[in-house]
Amino acid sequence: MRPRASIAVSLALAFAASCGEDAYDVAALSGAPIEGAPIDAPVKPPERAPEPPELAEVEPEPSATPDADPPPAIPPPGGHGSGHGVTSAPPAENLQEGTSFITFEDVAFPEYEPPELREVEDEVLELSEFPEAVLKLNGTEVAMDGYMVPVDFEDRKVTSFILSRYLPGCCFGVMPMMDEWIEVEVLEEEGVDYFPFQIVRVTGEFEVGEVLDDYGYVRSIYRIQAEKVEEQQ
Repeated sequence: MRPRASIAVSLALAFAASCGEDAYDVAALSGAPIEGAPIDAPVKPPERAPEPPELAEVEPEPSATPDADPPPAIPPPGGHGSGHGVTSAPPAENLQEGTSFITFEDVAFPEYEPPELREVEDEVLELSEFPEAVLKLNGTEVAMDGYMVPVDFEDRKVTSFILSRYLPGCCFGVMPMMDEWIEVEVLEEEGVDYFPFQIVRVTGEFEVGEVLDDYGYVRSIYRIQAEKVEEQQ
């Protein structure tokens, strides 16, 4: 009967709160006296928490170089002179005789702004408009590093691709400028293997000059007829 007594007490308390003078005798229901502090007993105030200790003031140390210039601003990713992208250096002993290793910095043409659209029969940009250092590379054997962006496949082999300064297909990737990618035509009939997300070294004849597509847009300003395409570790 102990469980029934507990439930009865709970019900009695609920009804007592809502029935005023007609409340039940809770002590009689539970069989035990109910004791507590008198209603008019003084209320003891809560104890206050101790005050936190005061922190001593610390004087800042003077700068060792108060007149030093502020650090240079960091340029945003991408764009000319950003320092991002392929920056590999060539092992000279691995280059063929008469081949020059070049980087995208060597072919930089930041002033170049291609027109949005023009007639196919219109004259292309004069070679004299290109930087002198770039013109010296025209028709020479070069080796250049970059990321492979396939354009044409044949039997799972890449026959033409874009050599990009930046890693493609990345959410932090950067859209290269016209002078930051090279149109590459593979001379081997069977093509070459595809090396995704890996730096490759392309060796072949370098060409300078605008080439338009069938719709009048500039397709490329630099090209390489690739004799060799190698993955770089």
